[in-house]
Amino acid sequence: MTPTNVITRALLALGRRRERSIATILAIVVCSATLVALLGISESSAAQTARRFEKLQGSSITATINSANAWEYSEQDMLHRLKPATAITSAGTLINDAASQLIVKSPQWHTTVTTSAVIGTPQGVEAIGGKSIAGRLPTDIDADVFTAALGKRVAKELGISMEQRTPTITINGVSVGVTGIVADKSNGASLSASIFLSPRTAKQLGLRPQNRTIICNAASADITAVAAVLPRMLNPSNPQSVTVKAPGNPATLRASLLADAHNTSTIIAAVLAVVTAFGIVNTMQMAVTERRREIGINLALGMPAWKESMQFLCEAIILGGIGASGGMLIGAVIAAVTAAARSWVFLLPSTVLLVAPLGIVTGAIAGIIPAWRAARIDPAMLLRSS
Repeated sequence: MTPTNVITRALLALGRRRERSIATILAIVVCSATLVALLGISESSAAQTARRFEKLQGSSITATINSANAWEYSEQDMLHRLKPATAITSAGTLINDAASQLIVKSPQWHTTVTTSAVIGTPQGVEAIGGKSIAGRLPTDIDADVFTAALGKRVAKELGISMEQRTPTITINGVSVGVTGIVADKSNGASLSASIFLSPRTAKQLGLRPQNRTIICNAASADITAVAAVLPRMLNPSNPQSVTVKAPGNPATLRASLLADAHNTSTIIAAVLAVVTAFGIVNTMQMAVTERRREIGINLALGMPAWKESMQFLCEAIILGGIGASGGMLIGAVIAAVTAAARSWVFLLPSTVLLVAPLGIVTGAIAGIIPAWRAARIDPAMLLRSS
């Protein structure tokens, strides 16, 4: 009997018991489709989560100079030091002093607000996406030392606008002129709910910290390289005094999420493989029982036992292969539809291509016992009992 004859006989045998064969194939399809859909959805979901984290944390690098000479250099000097790093798109000094509790009053409207200070330069405000929506931002070169910009929310609570003539406020009892109103990008609150001060004004008010923080923006692909060179660029004489905090690598986050998803998928795959194997074993065991007379006649007519065994093994492999292949296609479609419905980028790991071979291997393993039973049938005993 040639291999073609074995396959043909196996297909004919499955066709004669098509109801049970179809039920087994459908069970394998469900298992395989579940696995493939899980892998695809996990991959797409992990990539989407990584992108969301990347958007939340942005591409800003925070470098803090922890030394006594942190404020010795002007903003222009600091930015000049960063020029060799062409990957930096914007940079500037900005310190969010959330711990400060400033009592801000409007002498004109007799309103009071308790808020915190943001100390920095216009370049620092630009680096975090903030902007002046009225007037201008104070700088260290202003003729009047005591100037400030109000956050959008603070200005509203105090009843101050730049349409008023020379608006003034008091900060902890010190009279300060208002040069403008500043706001964050989108729905941020760090600038809008604070008082913006230049480093020189903050020093006069006793609010400037010893440490200086520089915000640097760079493309996501360049963040690691830029973070590595910032300490030496900002403080060449003492780079160890510079602390750099860079956003997490999206690729690392995605790999971590995928590792967790793959561990879960491995466990589920093992369970589904066992379920599939039991389904095939059950179907083939019943086939051996139902076809004992047919097997006995074939053996009595001289068919070698191993060829009869090969036919049953081939049937099990066909069931596993068809079911796994069909499930792989259906699972991929389910994952694609899910990704499209949730506006995700559809991703499917290459490991799903192993589902069909895995189904064949599972079918072969599951068919060993039924094939062994078929080969051990004694035709003489079977015919005498009939």
